[in-house]
Amino acid sequence: MRRTRTERRVAASARHGRAGARAWRRLVTAAARGGADARDGVVRIARTPGHPRNGDAKRLVARWWLRERDPGLRQVVRDTGATALAPPGRLVTQALLNRTDGWDEQDVPWLPRLLGDRDPAVREAAAAFCRTARGAVLDALWDTDPRPGSPLRDALLANAEPAPYPDLDALWDESVRDDSGALRDVLLRWGRSAGGSRLAAVTSLIVGGPAADPAALLDAHPLADLAARRTIARGDHEVVDAACERAMREPELLRFCRKRGLVPRDPARRALFFVLAGRPGQCRALDPDGSLFALAYAAASPDERARARKVLLAEGDLDLVRVIVRDDRRTNIADMSHEEIAYFAERLADRREWAELWTLVLNVPVESGTALVRLIRDWRPRDGDGRRLFAQYLGMSPAAVRAALRRLREEQAGRPVQTEHKMPTGAHDLFAAPGINDLSFSPDRSPPDRPHGVLLAVATMDRGVRVIDPWVGRLARRHGHFPTTGRILDVGEGTVLVGVGRAGGPHRLVRCDPDGTRTAHPVAGLVTGLARTGPGGAFAAVTAAGELVLGSRGERDVTVRDLRDFGVGPHTRLRAIAAHPGTNRLAVLGDAIHLIDPADGTAETVRPAGDAELITYADADTVAYADSEGSIALVPLRGGAERRILRKRGMLRNIAAIHRGIATVDTHGCPFFIDITRPDPENTEPSVPYPHAICLAAAPFGEMVAIGHNDGVVVVVDLRGRELDDVVRRPLAGLLPRHADLAAAVLERPAAPHVRALLELFRAALEHRFRFDVEVDGTVRPIAGDDDIGLGGER
Repeated sequence: MRRTRTERRVAASARHGRAGARAWRRLVTAAARGGADARDGVVRIARTPGHPRNGDAKRLVARWWLRERDPGLRQVVRDTGATALAPPGRLVTQALLNRTDGWDEQDVPWLPRLLGDRDPAVREAAAAFCRTARGAVLDALWDTDPRPGSPLRDALLANAEPAPYPDLDALWDESVRDDSGALRDVLLRWGRSAGGSRLAAVTSLIVGGPAADPAALLDAHPLADLAARRTIARGDHEVVDAACERAMREPELLRFCRKRGLVPRDPARRALFFVLAGRPGQCRALDPDGSLFALAYAAASPDERARARKVLLAEGDLDLVRVIVRDDRRTNIADMSHEEIAYFAERLADRREWAELWTLVLNVPVESGTALVRLIRDWRPRDGDGRRLFAQYLGMSPAAVRAALRRLREEQAGRPVQTEHKMPTGAHDLFAAPGINDLSFSPDRSPPDRPHGVLLAVATMDRGVRVIDPWVGRLARRHGHFPTTGRILDVGEGTVLVGVGRAGGPHRLVRCDPDGTRTAHPVAGLVTGLARTGPGGAFAAVTAAGELVLGSRGERDVTVRDLRDFGVGPHTRLRAIAAHPGTNRLAVLGDAIHLIDPADGTAETVRPAGDAELITYADADTVAYADSEGSIALVPLRGGAERRILRKRGMLRNIAAIHRGIATVDTHGCPFFIDITRPDPENTEPSVPYPHAICLAAAPFGEMVAIGHNDGVVVVVDLRGRELDDVVRRPLAGLLPRHADLAAAVLERPAAPHVRALLELFRAALEHRFRFDVEVDGTVRPIAGDDDIGLGGER
């Protein structure tokens, strides 16, 4: 049988050389002109693996299928593996054949077209590639910015790998507007937070990131609601507690806690949290007897306490207010403002709870009490003493109290009384100038045989020691004759220590007792500082030889330490030592301020801004120092900025802590009493000078200051009125019996009638409070059986 032209051309195309090439060209040309036989011939060649034109035929078949999408050609492509040469045809045919392994980021721009191809196999292969893409290919796919709802976007969202940044941030933002929640489910499945600062914090909480910021729970971002739900569901209590603590510090954030169901885990803090959030009803449901709230209130910050009281008073919740006031009257009533106290009292008056209102009067400042007592109608205390005090309160109006307080500050606090005492001449040298080297008050409280209180030990330039009554100048005893006298310290119970010795030595500490003198301990150098360190006559001294001498009233209880053991340089000039009662820490002044705890051997160095010459403890956490130019500054020991309280007043002789401040004197004899609680303490005005001051000392309770001069005169400044000016304005609940004695002492002086009436009322109120109490070491303790005055305590 004779072969057709197409068959001859197919057979001829298998030859090598020009004849084969010519036959192939004629076959392709005929197929292009629509010859069905010619096209079938090309297909036969594509299906013949060993044919020299097999590759060309397959590429041609692939191109025909891409153009025509003929089902028969599609099958040929699948059967033969025919692929086009250039994209996008190459990618389409490879997708049909499911050969996508070789695709890379260079092929990504064509993928959106493949995902919209009319052939389902192509679409599925392309989508599968997008769902499993990784690395640079995945990044390139997201860089094409797929539109929401597009096949590419759907495929990428189905990928197990999360989108790269910043596309991920955009998806988190978009999820806020996605009502279906499908996008949010994808983001949760990916479990990766956003990268933007605000989004990162919120989404980290959503996915449970390790470095989640609790503050994000309080963000106004819409996703913060989801973050709160998932954090609570995970049981991440630490994050929730941290968020609640911040909200308790910043009230404007509490609304987010309420909206998102955030509450502290600790029951006590939760009770306080409910109150601060304006939900006292929930607090009562959690804590019916108020015990949890009282516990949390006691540990709360002053700001939290103030806001809690404001909420309770605004809500009229007197039961919880009672819990606050009864728990610790000394602290809690002091925290309450005049307005809060007045509001609480008015509510008690509305309920006719007169006994409790009277008890409140006995706890608040006198100024507030004179106003509150007028709310009580048709009731009087049962006991006669209480009725007399009630009448005194009614007898003085709040306006008269305010006027008396102003006059008290002008007369007593502003101009303290000064008394001069001339030292008697020496026992061994009647012509020696009795100038003064150093002063020290005794730490003892007043015994029955000494009605004026503490004594004053004086080291004089005639090489003697005198002990006088500082109020009247009466000489109690004298000691001498020593080689010299320097630093002096009264350690109590009649014992006075004095450093003696000439410049070349020998040097020693000498004990001066009522029955004589004896050497307490020899030392290697001049004693440059002495300080009491606690009860029982404990003291500390430093010497020019670098010694730290620690001892007590007992003669044998003396320990000598080398200050080099505490980091003090061997050639440091030691100038002074200070100790704060009630702590073990000493402050030694050398080239810096060295804070030393002899008990555990620790030391810390504080370097003040100025060249310190004098030091004292202002309180347990603050050291005050004076520099060579006459300035005084406060140095916080627990961190914080140094604070200047007196500027360049000339050379100062000494500094000492007094009530609520620092006392000092310059070489001209001008004393300064600086109130460190004032915003501008350095504007302190000096008192009247007495020339040529040498030294200064303050009594242990700050009730007086003594200034020694080189002509033997001791000026005693009575500061009791200064302290009383502060004390009489404070709540009675926080005061001690000695404050009643303070008022009695000031009443011994002339005063305006309304000032006297105020002080008599103040004294009577304190005596009424402490009529069954005793004072032990400055702490008031009720005797057994005493119905201690407190809210609800007297009926």
